[in-house]
Amino acid sequence: MTAVFATRKKVIAAMLLASFLQVSANPAWPVVYESTAKIADAQVRRAELDRLIVSLGIDVGSDKGMVLATWLPRLLRESPTDSQSRVGEVVDAGREAQLAPGPRLQYTGLLKTLASRLKAGQCTEFSAALNDLRLLSTTLSADELDQFFAIRNALREPQKAGVTAETYTVEELLEADSRLEMRIADLLAVNVGKAVQQSPNRSLPGEATCATLAVLFESVLTSPEPFRTRISWELMQSNTSQRGTVLTRTLDDPESYAAENFGRYGLPPGTVRRLPAPGSVALPFRRIRIQGEWRFRMSSRKPVPYEAIYLNLFDDAVVTQIVRSGDGRQRRAQFASWYGILPLKEQELGTAFAVVPPQLMGVGDGELRAAPIPEPDAVFDSPPLQQSEGVTDRLRCHVHHRYSASSVYEALVGDAVDITCRASTRDGEQYERGSIYLYSYGVVIPLFRLDVNGLAVAEIRDIAIER
Repeated sequence: MTAVFATRKKVIAAMLLASFLQVSANPAWPVVYESTAKIADAQVRRAELDRLIVSLGIDVGSDKGMVLATWLPRLLRESPTDSQSRVGEVVDAGREAQLAPGPRLQYTGLLKTLASRLKAGQCTEFSAALNDLRLLSTTLSADELDQFFAIRNALREPQKAGVTAETYTVEELLEADSRLEMRIADLLAVNVGKAVQQSPNRSLPGEATCATLAVLFESVLTSPEPFRTRISWELMQSNTSQRGTVLTRTLDDPESYAAENFGRYGLPPGTVRRLPAPGSVALPFRRIRIQGEWRFRMSSRKPVPYEAIYLNLFDDAVVTQIVRSGDGRQRRAQFASWYGILPLKEQELGTAFAVVPPQLMGVGDGELRAAPIPEPDAVFDSPPLQQSEGVTDRLRCHVHHRYSASSVYEALVGDAVDITCRASTRDGEQYERGSIYLYSYGVVIPLFRLDVNGLAVAEIRDIAIER
């Protein structure tokens, strides 16, 4: 039950992160809800400026009034498309992410403050709050309002704003995403646990959205370094560019990530030196795409679609594998480098568990003269593949009888063989998986998996082979 509850919190954390990206994507500058053309240039008239400040519900002589009087003449411009005006010029997507870490975290703190003070329902579209000058002026203190305008104004002049050209690897950002979601999960139970976890379909109820967004920003601010800097950069970059987090982008388009990290040159140099030279092992495909469904034979759970993609990038007997599955809320992708039936590298990414670094498989010190292929009726040991399943022992694998690959799918040529592997998890549970090896293609395709959650069988609907 503890593991199930933790997984559910992780899913909710991922949903919260996705929700933030939806409700606050690319926030525009605050809108003044009346015509301000007369004060939109340097030649402002104080009387008109005072009238605007009063219309926002702010006393002209108060601290907030003085902050507004200082910033509005510098930030207002007439909109060319309507009678409204916006504070400042539109910032290029991703500019907030390029702020130096200090101002970026300061801005995150202001977002947390705003989310924690808004009333129920005001955070369902967080960008509306960021666009509402009246709401900003009445919700933030004079000092906070001054900081907010200073940061937004500074972004118009990046050379004066401490804007930096930060770069991170995909692996660093994937780990940042994962740590942020885990941090969110830790804080959810304390702050908004019941409201979120008891909501129908694990959705974010309107009354909890402000609190959950505050948790998101608090999670960023309280994460340890160097992850806090990476997380704040990734969050702002994802938000302002409307592209989603690096995890979302990788799950949406996994082939680029797979080609870079699980092809020949994504392997350790010591392994690459022992592989056949590029172009020396011709396989009869460049890309194979299999579409199917995972069907759950021991439960009433609905089938989950999956997609398996196999890339032959260099004709060196190394096959890059991607297996994607998901039901909308929980998505995962398994990446692997296969050399025959020998897994060289493996990683699983998803929205329901922590991101772990790629797992490298030991290949020994000898030459890899030929890709190992399964001999019928043989038994062999293999390293555990699914790190997220908690498998600790080596897998004991049994090879069954050889048969025609066309019985798997009519477009396939050559022979195939079924392989079943068993191991134990850390909790003592038995874990078993079945695969089909296609001799002519050097490809391992999923057949079934059996674990504590029951039996799941992969049923193929279509296979497309690109040569």
